[in-house]
Parts: sequence; C-alpha cells; structure tokens
Amino acid sequence: MSAAVPAGQVIFLNGTSSSGKSSIAEQLLLVLDRPFFHMSVDVINGMRARERTLELGPDELAAVLRRTRAGFHRAVAGMAQAGNDLVVDYVLSEQWRMLDWTAWLCWPAWMSFSSASAVRHRSWRGGKGTR
Repeated sequence: MSAAVPAGQVIFLNGTSSSGKSSIAEQLLLVLDRPFFHMSVDVINGMRARERTLELGPDELAAVLRRTRAGFHRAVAGMAQAGNDLVVDYVLSEQWRMLDWTAWLCWPAWMSFSSASAVRHRSWRGGKGTR
C-alpha cells in the first residue's frame, strides 16, 4: 500500500469577466517555484460542442452551464487531491457556486486571492502593492 499523497496547493483567482485572471495565472506559472497547472473554467467551457450549445433554449442552457460549473469544481478538487498544485481562475458570481466550491475544496493547502485586479495591481508594483 502506498503512502498518502498530500493535497496540492490551490491559488484561486476570483474576478469579473475580463479582469485579468488568466493573464495573472500565466504569469504565476512563470514565477512559482514548482510546476503548477492553470485550470480555467473557460477551457472547460471550450470543450463543449459549440454548435449544439448554441441550439439550446434558455432553460436547457442554464442546466448545461450549471453542470459544467459543478463538474469544474470536482475536476479541480480531483487534481488537487491527487497532489497537483493549481492556479485556478474562476468567477464566483452565484451563491451556489461558492457553497458547492467550498464543499469540494476543504483542505489546509487552500489559498485564495479575493480579486484578480488586486493581484494584478500588486504584481505591477513589484509585489508591494498599495494599502
């Protein structure tokens, strides 16, 4: 029987659409001291059949998007629980997302940045930021 693998570290970037989360994630991958994966819900959304998605009515689309987001939460949790370090960019724009997210990602290595714009601002000022 093999020894338990410690959970990976998760750096979470939350911010509105186009706030720079992915750009920050790409830069973090360059400066972090070990290999991290960048996991983005945009990449998961891009895996879905575009043409079929465009054919959906509003209720069907809402259901597909909810399942996509819930699946993303579980994919991130699975990667981290297998010992992978992650930079995750995501938008916590609905209460159920936060509740579902925290149900799947509860371990000591959790790290969170409250907003991508705050992180971007600190990075532009050499990591010092302003208070």
